[in-house]
Amino acid sequence: MTGQKAIESLFYIVSAFAAGVALYRLNKMNKATQFLCIYLSSGFVSELLASVSAHLFGHNYFIYNIYDFSSFVLIIFYYAHLLYKPSRFSRFLVIFFAIIIFAFLNKSGPYFLSSIHNYDFKFLANLFIITLSLFAIYKMILMKNERLILYQLTHFWVACVFILYNFILLLARSMYYPFNLVTENDNLIFYYIVLFTNIISYLSWILLLLLSPKQYSHEFR
Repeated sequence: MTGQKAIESLFYIVSAFAAGVALYRLNKMNKATQFLCIYLSSGFVSELLASVSAHLFGHNYFIYNIYDFSSFVLIIFYYAHLLYKPSRFSRFLVIFFAIIIFAFLNKSGPYFLSSIHNYDFKFLANLFIITLSLFAIYKMILMKNERLILYQLTHFWVACVFILYNFILLLARSMYYPFNLVTENDNLIFYYIVLFTNIISYLSWILLLLLSPKQYSHEFR
């Protein structure tokens, strides 16, 4: 087995395990964390569908593009339920969908059928998720009056993983896309960055779901 195949196999194993843990915990969690569980499960499902699509149609662009959009929506719903009361939630959704519509109207072609190397939406999504995660940390740490015990704030660590994940991908795309780094070697380096970032993030979320069930049973306001 080559190094690339070994890394890909590790990624599939980790993503499958994350999906299994997420589905196992799904009914035991609050509304916010249920969206996180669905997000983790959808990652593995999208990989399976992408493999089938590549075999049947010769490409899987639309699968990954649909996953990018749906995963973004799930992350937004996670933070919306985590941070906002229902009255604020509706206003939050209006802002969210306005951003999505703006991003889609400014595409040069049909988004879901375009190449995965069109990063306009992905740049916006990475920046928006990083901003939301930082705001969540701000509310959890700076706006709480009682004594903080960080290892008990599971949602704090979830936000940290989201920041790390999106920041690494944002840096990688900033180097890859503007400078037209599209040689085979550049593609392989970018591919490895994405794989390793996903593996580390999935492992982190698995640990958080398995080791902190009590903290996940409560909403944060």
